[in-house]
Order: sequence, then C-alpha cells, then structure tokens
Amino acid sequence: MNEAEKDQKLNMLEREVASLRLQLEDSKNLATIKEKVFKASISEEETLYNELNKKLKDVRTKEYEILVLNALNMIVATANRYINIDEILQPTLDVVINSLRDLEKADGKEMKITGGIFILNNETAKLNLSAIQGMTPEMLGCKGVVPLGECMCGISAMSGEIAYAPNCTSDPHHTCRPTGVEDHSHICIPLKSGNNVCGIISLRLYPAGYQLRPSDTAIFTSIGNYLGLHIEKARLYKEVQEQAIRDGLTRLFNRMEFQRQLQIEVERSARYNGEFTLLLLDIDHFKKINDTYGHA
Repeated sequence: MNEAEKDQKLNMLEREVASLRLQLEDSKNLATIKEKVFKASISEEETLYNELNKKLKDVRTKEYEILVLNALNMIVATANRYINIDEILQPTLDVVINSLRDLEKADGKEMKITGGIFILNNETAKLNLSAIQGMTPEMLGCKGVVPLGECMCGISAMSGEIAYAPNCTSDPHHTCRPTGVEDHSHICIPLKSGNNVCGIISLRLYPAGYQLRPSDTAIFTSIGNYLGLHIEKARLYKEVQEQAIRDGLTRLFNRMEFQRQLQIEVERSARYNGEFTLLLLDIDHFKKINDTYGHA
C-alpha cells in the first residue's frame, strides 16, 4: 500500500472516529435530556401524589369532623328532649357512649365502651352514680359513691379537668379498683356549668392502652360543658318545682300542692271504687310555742 492509499485510509478512519465522537456526544446529550425529563416526571408525580394524599387526608378529616358534629348534635338533641333531671341522665349517657363508639369505629378502631354518670351532691361532697350502661354498680370499685378528690372521678370533679389513664390496673390515681375486672382505659369527663362542676361522666374503654388525642380532649370538653349546663338547668328547674309546691320552712307540701294531691287521691278512690279518708290533726295553743320560741 503506497503513501497516498495510507493517507486516504487514515483520513477515512479519522472521519469515522469524528462521526462516532459526534454520535457519542449526541447520545450523552440525549441521555441527559431523558434524565432531566425522567426526573421532572418523577418530581411531578411526587408532587401530584403529595397533593392527592393531602386532599385525601383533608377529606378524611372533614368526614371525621362531620361525624363529630353529627354526634354532638345527637347528644344535644337527646338532652333537649328532657327537662327533668331524673329523666335526662340515662338516655343522654346512652347516646354519648354509642356516639363515641361510632366515632372510634369510623377511625378504624373497634372498641367496647361502658360508663356511668355521677352527680355531685354539694352537701355531702360526694359523687353519686345516677346512670349506668354496660355494667353493674357491683363492677365499680366505689360501689357508686365517690368522695370529692378521691380516685380518678373525684380528682376530675375537684379539678374540673379531664382525668385519663390508659391502663387502670397500673395507674396510682385509680384507687377504687374492683376485683376481677379486666384492665381497661379510663376517662373521666367533668360536667361543668361555667366553672362549677355538677357531675362526672366516667368511661371505660376496652381493650386497655387507649391513647388520648388532642381532638378527643376537645370533643370530651364540648360534651362535658354542654351536658353540665343542661343538667344544671334541669337541677334548677327541679328546685324551682320544689319551691313551688313545698313550704320553705318545714319542707312539707303547701296548700296548693296539698289540694292537687287530694284531688289525685279522690280520683284514685273513685277509679278503684275504694273508700277514702282524710285525717286532720290540730295542736291546741300551738301559737304560744311559735310566739315564745319562734317559728324555727
């Protein structure tokens, strides 16, 4: 092969190398572009996923908020059906427990919830069991009476704050422990009218280990404040009723109530075709006792 042929072949190889170099550069550029597009696509997909996930969480939050509002409305509607304190407590407790159970179910938790309502007697400074669901008074360590400041219910009533124990068997504040009762979480909700506590809702949640969330605290506080106000109104209504029919000094029925009761007994006697007797007693010269020693 002569020099001319060698030069020609060398030139051809150089052109091929240059062409390959250009192809390699194009491939690199193309790969870079594809990588950028791919990364941009991933970024867009991540952004879209995050947005969709946020919207889904927002929807779930809104759905839960709607369930909470519906539950509160149901509790309010139930309480508003009654004005007598002796009638309001049991149906209200039932709807509170059923509503809370439904809220936990909507949040993906199957829980057994039982409980009771204790009303505070200001004269004795004790909480007395007035309504109960899902258990008997014998299952309560306190047997239905809790002194103010003792055990979790008494502590909650004294402080006016929600008391909570995820595991009752190991909580030192839960002093009134019944024997043979399964471990459970315990929540005490004060029933408040303004700053005054008139009672407690005591809840047991099974299984034990329930974790109280900030949203739960807000819900329980709303329930306690509303029911406390309504129960206090019912209590005042009962007091007004008592004042309307009883003598303020002796606490005996006044004349108006005496005549109403008399009419009831006359009608009862006529209905059952029975005999009816009215006994009148008088104390001679009782005015002298009043004048000498006073009416009290």
